[in-house]
Amino acid sequence: MNKIRLICLLTLFILLTGCSCNCSEMFEVKYISMENEFTLSIDSNLVEHLDCENIPDFTLTYDGIINVGENRTGEFEYALYRNDDYFVSRVIEKLIEEYEEKNRIAYKLVKTDNEVEAWMNTYEDPLNTETTVKDYIKVKDSKVYNEMAYIALENGLILSFNYARFSDFSGNTYYRWQKTEGIRFVLHYPLMMFKNKETNINQFVLMALPNGVIYSYSTTTKKLDSILGNDKYLESEWYTYNYVNSYEEDYQAYVDYYINNFNGKWVDGKLRHDYLGHTFDITFTEENFIFTLVE
Repeated sequence: MNKIRLICLLTLFILLTGCSCNCSEMFEVKYISMENEFTLSIDSNLVEHLDCENIPDFTLTYDGIINVGENRTGEFEYALYRNDDYFVSRVIEKLIEEYEEKNRIAYKLVKTDNEVEAWMNTYEDPLNTETTVKDYIKVKDSKVYNEMAYIALENGLILSFNYARFSDFSGNTYYRWQKTEGIRFVLHYPLMMFKNKETNINQFVLMALPNGVIYSYSTTTKKLDSILGNDKYLESEWYTYNYVNSYEEDYQAYVDYYINNFNGKWVDGKLRHDYLGHTFDITFTEENFIFTLVE
């Protein structure tokens, strides 16, 4: 028995030492450099199932290079990787300021970390993105805020991104990756399934939802066929949404959102509005609000 165990150990040793691959390379995150901009858009596999005029997207612009992970869940998201934190911080700060001026941004505090000192990664040599060094910054009030930001874009979609925010004793604010995950930009495409009366085939339309509302289902490649093939997703329960705060706090803001942005008007007690070539009705109750496709 001991002889067999010894042979197994020797074999394992030979396999490991004889392996020509570098284990650090096996788990290395590959990334691509996006110069001056990157664009988030809908997954290409979904387009053929979508009845929509001019599918909206979002392009983030900046002067420089941002590195993003090569592998991603879909075309609607990018995860930032191996960047100069100071540069990314300025990009995020500018984006936040732009949409705060437009009153189109909301925040969710995930958690607060108590830290006397925080760090920012920066390039030791601006021409060498492989080597970074840490700059240590004293944190005002010893608070680092892990947050999510939600932007209601003019095209009706919601852009979300996460970060850690802190300030120094000079009043400067920094936006950095969180300890548990990197900064990730996601462009949200809320979908409603309907049955095309002419073809009797299930298709999708896009909806414009108020900022921060959680929608019912996602459409990754793995789930797409199962969703389209199941008529249960035609039922209204999948397009019934909860308020972000409460009926009392959100109702008027939601009404104003559709009236000001999507030609909203009251028809038979329902708020009717247009989005990307389709007309929707919204029924408000004190518990939730329900979307219905009119045409």
